[in-house]
Order: sequence, then C-alpha cells, then structure tokens
Amino acid sequence: MKDDRNKRIAKNTGMLYFRSLICLFLSLYSSRLILQALGVEDFGIYNAVGGLAAMFWMVSSALSSAVGRYLNFEMGRQNPEGVNEVFSLSLNIMILLALFAALLAESLGVWFIDSKMTIPPERMEVAKLIFHLSVFMMVLGFVTIPFDSAIMAHERMEITAWINISEAVLKLGLAVLLVSSVKLGDKLALYAILMAVITLIVRMCSILVARFSFPECRIRLIWHAKRLGEMFRFAFWNFIASISNTFSGQGVNMALNVYHGPVLNTARGLTGTVSSAVSLAIFNFTVSVNPQITQSYAVGDIKRCRNLTFTGTRLAAYLILLIIIPLILEADFVLTLWLGSFPAHTVNFVRLSLIAALLYSFITLFSVAKMATGVVRNYQIMIAILSMLDFVLAWVVLAAGLAPEWIYVTPLVVVLAKIAATVWFVKDDLKCSIYEVFRSVYLPVAIVGAISLVIPFLLHHFMQHGWLRFIVVLIVSLVCTGFSVYFIGCNRDERQLLIGYAKSFLNRFQRKDETN
Repeated sequence: MKDDRNKRIAKNTGMLYFRSLICLFLSLYSSRLILQALGVEDFGIYNAVGGLAAMFWMVSSALSSAVGRYLNFEMGRQNPEGVNEVFSLSLNIMILLALFAALLAESLGVWFIDSKMTIPPERMEVAKLIFHLSVFMMVLGFVTIPFDSAIMAHERMEITAWINISEAVLKLGLAVLLVSSVKLGDKLALYAILMAVITLIVRMCSILVARFSFPECRIRLIWHAKRLGEMFRFAFWNFIASISNTFSGQGVNMALNVYHGPVLNTARGLTGTVSSAVSLAIFNFTVSVNPQITQSYAVGDIKRCRNLTFTGTRLAAYLILLIIIPLILEADFVLTLWLGSFPAHTVNFVRLSLIAALLYSFITLFSVAKMATGVVRNYQIMIAILSMLDFVLAWVVLAAGLAPEWIYVTPLVVVLAKIAATVWFVKDDLKCSIYEVFRSVYLPVAIVGAISLVIPFLLHHFMQHGWLRFIVVLIVSLVCTGFSVYFIGCNRDERQLLIGYAKSFLNRFQRKDETN
C-alpha cells in the first residue's frame, strides 16, 4: 500500500514536470514575443496595473490550500458525503469572498491608478480597462478554487497538466497574433481582452472536467453551521495571510512604478516570468505530496506525515538547486539569449529572486503539514505580519533612494524569519524538535548546495563569456548537483527508492521497444 502511494507521488511528479517543461518553453517564448509587440512601456503598464488587481486575486493559492485541506481530510477518512459537503460549502465561501474582493478592488484600484501610479495620460483609459479585466479574472479564479482543489485531492495531475499546457498554447497563439503584421488597433487593449478570454476558457475547462469526473463536485444548497463556521475561520486566516503575502509581492510592483516608472516594472515582470517558472518546480513536486500529507494526518499516521514533509522538502530543494545554480551563474547570457535586450537591473533581480525561490522551498510542505491540523490562526497571523514587514521595507528602501535591487534583498531576510516561524509552529504537530528539522532537512541541503556550486563557479569565473562557458557550466553544475544529492543529500532508503524509480522507468521503455 505504501509503495503504491509512493509510486503515485512519483507518477504525478513526472506528469507535472512534463507539463512544466512544455509550459516553461512556451511561456518564455511567448513573453519575448509580447515584449516585442507591446514595447517596454506598455509591457510595464500591464504588469503594474495587472499587479494591482493581482493583489486581490493571488490570494487564491492560500484559499485553495484551505479548501484542499478539508477535501483531503474527508477523503483520508473515506467519507464521500463529507467530501461533497466540504465542496458545496467551500464554493459558497469562495463566491462570497470573490464578491468582497471585487468590491474592495474596484473601490480602491481606480483611485490608486488615478492618483498614485506613473502612467502616461494617453494610456490611462487602457490602464483602467486592464484593471477591470483583471478584477474579472480574479472573480473567475475564486469560483474555480473548489473544482481545482477536487482535481488535486484526487491526485489527477494529468488533468491539471493538460489544462495548463492548453493555456500556454493559447497564450503563445495570442503572442504570435500580436507580433503579426495585421493591423490590430491598440495592441495593449487587445492583449488585455484576449488574456481575459483565455482565462475564462481555461477556468470553464477546470469546472466542467471536475464536475463530470468526480461525483462530489455537484452543487447542493446545504447549510451546516458548525462546519461552515470552521471552514470559514480556516479560510479567513489563510485569506489574511495570503493578502499580506501578496502585498509583499505585488505591492512592491506599485512602489517600483511610483519611484522608477514602467521600465523597472518591465524588469520586474520579466524577473517574475523566470522566478515563476522555477517556482513551478516546487509546485510540481509538492502538489504531488500535499494530498498524502493531509490524508496521513487525518488517519493519525504522524510518522508518515513527518517523513513526507521532511523528505519532500529536501527533494524539492534539490530540484530547485539543479535549476538555479546554472541560471544564477549564467543569468546575463540566458537573458540575452532569451530577450536580446532587457532593462537595467534585470540580471540582479533574477539572481536574487532565484535565491528566494530556493528559500521558499523550505516552507511549502511544512506549511501544508500545519494546514492539515486545522489550527492555523496564530501561525497565519505571524506569516501575515512578516509579509507586511516585507512590503513596508520595500517602500522604505525605495523612498530612501537605495538601489532597486534592495527590493529583492529585504525579502531574503523576511523569508528566513518565515522559515523559523513555520518550523516553530509545526514542530509539536509533527512530534519533532527544531534540531531534528535542521539536521534532517536544512543542513543536507546547505551542504549539497555548497559542494555543487564550487566547480561551476570557478568555471564561470575563469572561462570567457559565451556559448562554450554556458554549456560547460550547465553540464558540470547538473553533474555536480546530481552526484552531491545522490551521495550526500539522500539516505540509503531514498537512494534505493531513486534506483527503483529509474529501473521502473527504463523497464517501461524496454517493454515498449519489445512490443514495437
């Protein structure tokens, strides 16, 4: 039984990585075409104004984890009626929160655009159109959360993978349309409208697939005051923490616009494309582990819950190291290859954001384990305070006239504080000590990272800039990281597990060859 569950994690991870590789290529190429079609200023306006609305709809990730917690908990208890009850109640909650967020966004957003943002007067109407469409996409995001959570709870990652690939293909088609020679009028306005249409199509696909694939995804008008109150409190604290966390990201975008204008918004937008693609690697692995962490806790198997959290966190960090070491060292070459030209500060923005992505991998699964307990108020309050500190520090350093890179330096300090807070709040739930977490998770990752970096760094330093150095650094960093992970970062059982997965993968292809 345990082997079957581990194989399911491996299968889902593989499917999601297949998705991520395709989406990464398509999104990077699409963003290059969009930057070419819109120009630096319009691209920056879209990121700045869209980011303003995103401060409201990006909370969906935390709310999704809240809904997923209850779905997984009931599924772990094998209670189909309870799963349907959770789904119906969560949909009611999401509709209410969507209406609240839309009213708040529309009340504050237009005022902020008119009075605070640096936007050329002739682009003001288009900027407001972008904002209204972003609010529309936010509402769609809220309503879709229960359906997406059901797909994840059933561990049907192939559904998510194909929907995301379809979305990436549609966005590529939009980018090709924008760079075509056809006269399209105001390309920024057209881009905003068609992005909203693509979002509508993708969200409807998720809703329809979940509705017809899983029996519990039928909407019922039910009222369960006790469970509704419990879920609403849980979702509310996640909502508060997520709103604060969003301010730390998208609020900084507003600060950049106020103090430096749309060009640095473009630099931050391009950085966000890179860091989001890398962060997807964390999501791809952790989303495969999330359901089993919650389901293990639901049936009282704390040992498996702890082992999944520890092992999953280390493996997620190793996957990030495989990606970010060559990217950090060769950021200038990669950006030049990808974009040709790009705004100042982009290289440093990318390097610092990749370090932040690694640090955030230390939090994700520990946070999932805390969510599984259902007791999250104090933890989420602490995370909200730290996120707001990140937001405040960004405005302070920019107002003080410090270099724009400081908006990526201060979050590194804040995320270290978030790691410490997360471990402190979850240690009793997982029945472990802080020392055990440090020894079993963070120390192996630090050692692997340090060893993996030495030789690629020396090659980068002494070789001449160009294709040869990029290829050598890439290959050597992958080899060094791979060997360090296998011989230092994994214990004996994990090495045997990796060998078993590799043999199973090779045998599958051998059987296919024999069949052919």
